[in-house]
Order: sequence, then structure tokens, then C-alpha cells
Amino acid sequence: DIVISVLRSLQDNLALHWCQKILIFDGIPSEQEIEAMKRNPNHYYNVVRGPKWEHMWRTKREAYTDYFFTLNEMKLNNDPALFQVELVRLPRFCHLFGTVHHALELVKSSYVLVTQHDLRLSGKFIAADVQRVLALMESEIANCVILNRDTNSGSRPMSYFRMDPDSDIYDNGSRTRLTAVRGFSDQTHFAHKDWYLSNIMDRIPDDCRLTCMEHILHHQFK
Repeated sequence: DIVISVLRSLQDNLALHWCQKILIFDGIPSEQEIEAMKRNPNHYYNVVRGPKWEHMWRTKREAYTDYFFTLNEMKLNNDPALFQVELVRLPRFCHLFGTVHHALELVKSSYVLVTQHDLRLSGKFIAADVQRVLALMESEIANCVILNRDTNSGSRPMSYFRMDPDSDIYDNGSRTRLTAVRGFSDQTHFAHKDWYLSNIMDRIPDDCRLTCMEHILHHQFK
């Protein structure tokens, strides 16, 4: 129900409705893989953040397979929520870095919207807003635009990010205002694909790729 709600929120935005959408299903680590990862406790706890998901890896294997096949069946039956959605199931555990890496290999456009299965797009963010963001990126005013799930002045973003008011952007033509922050979050964001590859994906060390990019980059970016 959660992922269908998210997909419907994307379909409801006229600018995104016709776009190719790639839904990546990560593999679940086997018992042997879990035990192998745990032999390096520092990596398991601080990079993989395994304890956050270990219980679900072990108890939700069958449910996760059912989840994939249910969505695939909806796709075959032309459910409107799955319009222009490509389902990709990875054969092994790749974590968030791996799922995004695989998705980007399938993307042919210059710009991407990266989001998570549980972050519904607000109906207040309409097609014209998508066009404004893309125009700012095309003119190289911005390379990455996060859609904050809180108000920008809320306690969570104010404590998590480092605000950079001297770099705030106001585009007179479109009357678009962007709040500049230092830090990186995996929550919903638009990005120029080439910038994303160079500044996000390529900055994750080879031995730290079983991770969420935010875990590695947030403090560096701050």
C-alpha cells in the first residue's frame, strides 16, 4: 500500500506521469552473507548499519517475494499506478548505493528524480514546479534540489543540515526560491545525472558501497 501510494503521487504529477520510472528491488542478504558482514563489526554497524534491517532480512524474505510478484502482476494488468514503471529485481544484496547505481545505468535522460518507496510526493508540488527545477538545473544554477519532507525552518532540517543563507537562490524569471543547505540527504531529490555520478556515486569508496550514500557523504558535505 505504501509504495502504491508513492507511485500514484508520481503519476498524479503531469510532468512526471509520462516519464520512465524505474522501481528497483534490492536482493536480501542470505544468512551466510549476514554472518560474513558481521565479521567486520565496524563496517557492519557504521557503514551497512545492519542492525537496523537485520530482523527484517530474516523474517520478511517470503513477504518480500510476494511484494515483488504482486507489483509485477499489477504491472502486467496495466494498473495506472505502474504506468511507465520498469520493475528491476536485483539478484543479490546491493544496499541503497547498489540499487541507485543499477538504476542510473538504465537512465538515458540528463536529469533524474531519486526517491524512496515510502516518500509520497506532495500534491502541492505540481508539474510547473518540476519544470522550474529542471530549468534551474539546465541553466546550471543548481545541480541537486532536495524536496524537504519538513518545512525548511523546522527543527529537524535546521539541526541536520548546515544552512547557507549566502547561497540561497531566487530566480526572478520563474519566481522560484531555493534554500541552500550544506549536507546530503537520500530523501527525494532532483539531480543532474552527470553531477550525481561524479559527486555522489564516485565519492563512495569501493569498500563502503554496501551503504546509504547519506551515511558517508552527509558530514563531508557539511
